[in-house]
Amino acid sequence: MQTNSQTGILRVKDGRIICPACKHKTSTEVRPDTRAKALPVYCRKCKQTYIVDIDANQRCMTNPRC
Repeated sequence: MQTNSQTGILRVKDGRIICPACKHKTSTEVRPDTRAKALPVYCRKCKQTYIVDIDANQRCMTNPRC
């Protein structure tokens, strides 16, 4: 099993999470006060699922599922 972890600022546009791979909007909506641990985010464009952790400062860690 391969895992590729990266930490950074979660990109959100119009309240929707931006896919870290293809940079298109996903169907997952977030608000500034959203907190999540191991949230699966699926991108319909690139057909990838990412596991996202969101804390108070909109920092996130994404892991593509293999």
